[in-house]
Amino acid sequence: MKKKDHVKQKFLRFFIIGIIILLSACTLVGPPQKSPSGSTNVSRKIRFEERRAEDLLKNSISIPYPDGKIFTPTALSNDGIAYGEAVDQGHEDQNYLACMNLHTKDFQKIKDVEKTSNLTHVAVSYVDHDIVVFEEYDQLNQTGIYYLWKIKDKSLTTLIDRRPIGTVPVTQVARSNQKLFINYEVGDSLYQIEEFDLETGSHQTIESENSGFPNVFKDYLYYVQINNTALTTKIVAYSLSDGQKKVIDQTKDDQRYYVDLLTNGHNLLYLVANNKDASFTFENKNHKKIFSTSQAETFIYRNIYLTYMGERRSEERVKSQYYLWDLRHQIHYLYDHGPILLSDKGILWIQFKKKDNEIPKGEIYRNENSVMRYQEW
Repeated sequence: MKKKDHVKQKFLRFFIIGIIILLSACTLVGPPQKSPSGSTNVSRKIRFEERRAEDLLKNSISIPYPDGKIFTPTALSNDGIAYGEAVDQGHEDQNYLACMNLHTKDFQKIKDVEKTSNLTHVAVSYVDHDIVVFEEYDQLNQTGIYYLWKIKDKSLTTLIDRRPIGTVPVTQVARSNQKLFINYEVGDSLYQIEEFDLETGSHQTIESENSGFPNVFKDYLYYVQINNTALTTKIVAYSLSDGQKKVIDQTKDDQRYYVDLLTNGHNLLYLVANNKDASFTFENKNHKKIFSTSQAETFIYRNIYLTYMGERRSEERVKSQYYLWDLRHQIHYLYDHGPILLSDKGILWIQFKKKDNEIPKGEIYRNENSVMRYQEW
C-alpha cells in the first residue's frame, strides 16, 4: 500500500474511535486566519451573529462543588441531575460514580469503582430520567464492564464485559422507548451496534460491520458505517419497526467522510470531514451547510444549542476551548470558560475563577478554581 493511502486509512480509523483530530494532521495547510473578534477561523459562514456568552448565561445559578469531594460532571439529564466520576478528598485512590441534583444540591454516591488497577475509571455513556449507562474501564489490564443503573429501584445490571479494550474506550448509546442501542469496540478498531431490550433483558447485534455514531431520529436508528479498506463512509437508516436497513447517503471518494451524526430530537445533523481543505462542516439532512470549522470534537446537540471542543481562540489559552452555538437564531456565543454540558432543558457550564493558565492541570473541579453554573431554558 502506498504511504499516502496508509495515512488516509489511519486518519479514518481515528474517527471511528471517537477521537476527532485536526485534518491538517493529514493535509498541509496554512496557519488559520483570525477574525477581528479574536476568534480563529471557526466559522466560514458570515450569517452567524457573534455575541458574548454572558448575554445567554447571565441568569445561571452558582453551585459549589460538594464539600470534601472532587466531582467531575460529564453528563446532564433533563431533570437537572449531573452525573460523573468523584473521589473523596484524602481518599483519592477510590473513585466512584456519583450524581448531584442541581436543584436541591443533593450529592449521592451510586457505585464504587472496582479498583483492579490505578488506571481504573468510570465513564458515563448515557443518562435519562430512569436509567444510567456507564462503563468501568481498566486501561492497564484492558478490561471494560458496561453497567445499567435503574434509578427508581437502584438496581445494577451488567450489560457487557469486554476484554481487551482499546486504550481510550469510546461508547455511544441511543435509546428508543425500551430499546437501547450501544456502539462499542469488539476488536481492534472494530465497532459494532448491540440492541438491548430493557424489559426482557434480551440483546442482539444489529450491525456487525464497522460502525459508529448511532442516533434515534423519528422512526429510525441512524448511524455511520465505516469501511477502512475502501476508505468510504455510509449513513444507514435502521427501521425501528421492522429492522430493515437502507443506505441513505454515502461518500464516494477519499476526500469527504461522515464522522458524526447529531440529533436534538427534531433535526438530524451530519458532520462531514473534508480532506481537501482540512475542514469539518455541519450539514442538515438535506446537505444544507450550516457552518465549517477547522477542529471539533466532543459534540452535544440539545434543544436549539450545539457545543463542542475546538481550536483555541487565543494564544494565551491553555485549557481546551469550548464553543456554544444557537442554531435556530444563528448566534455564535463567544465562550471562554470550562466544559459545557447540555440537556433538552438546560445547560451546566464550568465558570473559571482564575485565568485558565493559572489553574493547575487536573484541578479544574475544585472550589478554589471554578464553580458550576446551571441554567434552565
